[in-house]
Amino acid sequence: MHWPWMCLPLRTLHLKEGVRILMPTYKPVQRRDGRLYGKCPTLRCLSMECSAFIFASDEMHYGFLPKTLARCDNIEKIEFDMCLGGQEIVGQDRPLSHWRPGTVDTLVRLIIRTAPKLRNLGIIPYGDQAFYDFVQPLTRLDQFVNLTQLSIPQAALLGAYYGRPSAQRASPPIGQLIPTSLVYLCIYNTKLTIWRWMEDLANHGDAIPNLCEIELNCDHVGKDSYEKFCYTEHMYPVYDELDSMGIWVHYGPDFEWKIDWNDEEYDPLTLDIVEYLRRV
Repeated sequence: MHWPWMCLPLRTLHLKEGVRILMPTYKPVQRRDGRLYGKCPTLRCLSMECSAFIFASDEMHYGFLPKTLARCDNIEKIEFDMCLGGQEIVGQDRPLSHWRPGTVDTLVRLIIRTAPKLRNLGIIPYGDQAFYDFVQPLTRLDQFVNLTQLSIPQAALLGAYYGRPSAQRASPPIGQLIPTSLVYLCIYNTKLTIWRWMEDLANHGDAIPNLCEIELNCDHVGKDSYEKFCYTEHMYPVYDELDSMGIWVHYGPDFEWKIDWNDEEYDPLTLDIVEYLRRV
């Protein structure tokens, strides 16, 4: 995609996987009518389909993004649709281990120019997200001082192995990971270990003064089911603690209560226990 298309009065732009913006060689210049030629001041929302290679520190596939954002001064929303498209499919042209050096911070550095104004950031999972086993999670977002909405998979926020004995590191301090401006947090591919992190969240209420809603989504691959969350809710008093702090914790729009869950003898964790005993 050539840059002159960006000079149109665009407010929203969606880039399909494989589409790249070819940057001009000239610097922005001001016309006699006061408008800047070579910039895209009207663009407010950018969404793009991308693969896991966007996390790789040595990957230049998305190198156009910082230069593009440098010419778009008023971006308020950026959404990355994480899908393995084209030739970038596990097992085809590169092994899965290629992502081992990847970090979510690499993606953040690509958009750091938007930190003063960005209000909505989304990393949206589609299909199998096994590559997060080889990607280091986020370490900080506090530079985004006006961010009010964040949508992100649990593995990108805390790491694929968070809460397990094999986890190599604890999550960063809440004040470093979550901007104080954040109002809405949506977590995809949630696992029961998220309750442990939310206990940390409740213990640092001063770091999240504006947070009022957390949405947990279990509708993708690589997660625990809604029934497990409902069954174990009573084991985690943090649910009520967050409610008393004015933070509404709820499940995604596809959540539906099933009548089987009313049975006192129903236990969705039974199969997990049996499977664990088999492996011991």
